[in-house]
Amino acid sequence: MVTKRIRDRRTTQGAAISAAPECSERRPVNINGTIRPSRYHPPNQTKSRKQASFYLEAGCPFRNVYFDIFGPIGLAGPSLPTGIMSQTGKKLLTVFRSSIGRKLLTGVTGLALVVFLLEHLYSNLLYFSSDPNAYNANAHFLISLDLIYVLELGLLTFFVVHVIVGVSIYLRKRKARPDGYAKYHSAGKPSRQSLSSRSMIITGLVLLAFVVIHIISFKFGPGIEEGYVATIDGEPVRDLKRLVEEKFQHPAYAFGYPFVMILLGFHLRHGIWSAFQSLGAMSPRLTPLVYTLGGVLAVLIAVGFLVLPLWIFFGL
Repeated sequence: MVTKRIRDRRTTQGAAISAAPECSERRPVNINGTIRPSRYHPPNQTKSRKQASFYLEAGCPFRNVYFDIFGPIGLAGPSLPTGIMSQTGKKLLTVFRSSIGRKLLTGVTGLALVVFLLEHLYSNLLYFSSDPNAYNANAHFLISLDLIYVLELGLLTFFVVHVIVGVSIYLRKRKARPDGYAKYHSAGKPSRQSLSSRSMIITGLVLLAFVVIHIISFKFGPGIEEGYVATIDGEPVRDLKRLVEEKFQHPAYAFGYPFVMILLGFHLRHGIWSAFQSLGAMSPRLTPLVYTLGGVLAVLIAVGFLVLPLWIFFGL
């Protein structure tokens, strides 16, 4: 951990500070300004990189101020006493600059995206409904929602934050261990290191590219103006079902889509249980159960998505 020493520049208190006795003890001060009773550790020997605390010399509150720097994107460090910063601002800085905060963000956004995937999977499975209009009716219902643009903006925000924070976590790990490991193997309990955990950045970037192509192909693909029209209850709607059938008759879509869904399964295999762990939503006793259920859910989602293109391509 890099610790930056910030000298106070308040000229109006220069005489008082210069006259102050030398402080024999430095004590850690919490983010809310209260002095911690624990014994002081020098800044370069602080044990945790996850804390956000100021270090003030006892009896000299403006003479020497230390602020923990959270790696390469640490706070530059204002030459201001702790009390000037608002409590809300300090909490936000702690969240966005600490490793715990980044894991919390990936956990929250990741679980939100899992909820979206479940809804999207349900929509896809309507293709197999006995009602031939069920697929198009559901698609029309979704795009007709009054808050559809708000929901899409929120979904986009979750997705972008998840990608940015996820890449940030990976880059920090690479910087901390640039040479990597000579040999990988599953660490088992309690780390749960596996192929899915080690390939998160790869599967994540592939999924990012896939999402862009998927949106261009289907959301912004041909619609009513291009002749893709279906009639439901006497109302013309976009024939998304026809577009899906045409796309998945091409080998690139029919086999590329399932391949990416397998990668999605690997991504979710580690991501789901890791999100619950980061959020502190499970006890060690429940870890094996959550780990297993996360794997089952990842497999079900991946298989549920890859069935449709193969079903259409092979004319089942």
